Amino acid sequence: MWENAKSICQDPSVDEFIDHLEKCAESFAKKQAGHGTGNIAKFGEVGLLVRLNDKVERLINLVTNSERPENEAIDDTLRDIANYAIIWLIVRDANGRIVQSTQSPRRYEHAEFR
Repeated sequence: MWENAKSICQDPSVDEFIDHLEKCAESFAKKQAGHGTGNIAKFGEVGLLVRLNDKVERLINLVTNSERPENEAIDDTLRDIANYAIIWLIVRDANGRIVQSTQSPRRYEHAEFR
């Protein structure tokens, strides 16, 4: 799956990058199983922007606050940010337009695009 990237550059950082992508994919899959895609399909690009902003604000709080909450990790927040960026790319790939749907928003590719 990652052979193309590894053939371009054999630096160990490529393997580390891929490891993080796999962790992001696992986190994404778990959240999709629990939450579905309705929240993304319903609000499209603006919703993604709001969710990304929420994650960045949480990251700022985690990095600048000397007392870290027990249930929030910086790594998890960074994965959330990466995943929302990738979701945004997926949404934009769908005919180059943003999802705006009120019907069957369970999967991005089945949502109605306008």
